[in-house]
Amino acid sequence: RLGASAFKAIPGVGMVGGGLAQAGLGAASTWAVSQLFRNHFAQQGTLADLDTEASLPAYRALFERGRDAVRSLRPPLRRTVEETTATLERLARLRADDVISADEFERLKGELMATAC
Repeated sequence: RLGASAFKAIPGVGMVGGGLAQAGLGAASTWAVSQLFRNHFAQQGTLADLDTEASLPAYRALFERGRDAVRSLRPPLRRTVEETTATLERLARLRADDVISADEFERLKGELMATAC
């Protein structure tokens, strides 16, 4: 998690990444709640007899399905060569300063290279 926090510290990346993550989580949660209500009402349930505690496991499962669906809709971002180089240099500095581990560096570098133009 330290590497993810360090990645968020890169100017612009953290704010945009955080905003996109929140939008995706909101979409997944909204979809999960809508499916939960749809299923409840399809079984002739009412708001009065909705048991939120008992519905929590179903909500969690639906949320995971919604999150997977949101991820599948998201096209990979494409970066210019200059943006990719600058980000890779920042990651290398974070690794050199022991802010992120070698494994975290390799993972982040792989993600970065997968979205390079």
